[in-house]
Amino acid sequence: MKKNPDNAIERAAVGSDLPPVRAASKRILIVDDDAPLLAELVKILTAREYMVTCAGNAEIGAEAIRDQNYDFVLLDYRMPGKNGSWFMRHASLADKTKVLLLTAFANRQLIDEVMKLGASGYLVKPIDEDELLQHLEFHSSRKTGE
Repeated sequence: MKKNPDNAIERAAVGSDLPPVRAASKRILIVDDDAPLLAELVKILTAREYMVTCAGNAEIGAEAIRDQNYDFVLLDYRMPGKNGSWFMRHASLADKTKVLLLTAFANRQLIDEVMKLGASGYLVKPIDEDELLQHLEFHSSRKTGE
């Protein structure tokens, strides 16, 4: 897959064929350098009225967290430059923000490391749409720290 060459934060626009985003929508930050995956996740999530922001690397993601509160962060582990662990250590996450690790590497040590840093769960790539939505629903109903 082609990687996202530009590291700018991209705000997903709701297309005219999709339902409008309501004020009560959950905010999701996706931190991943895989442009095709970002596009697919934006399509899935905005169709379900999530408000989505994308960041192409961990540093841009940490900047986005400073500018806005999010309900969820979908976080890739391996990206150019800083990795997911760096993000978990340096991003100023709100108490209510839940992080779901996205990884193509089902490595128990890597997953444990990010979970110890505060992630709520993980998904193994390629991401299954139903599984993603189930995770978001499940974690939406849980309080942070449960």
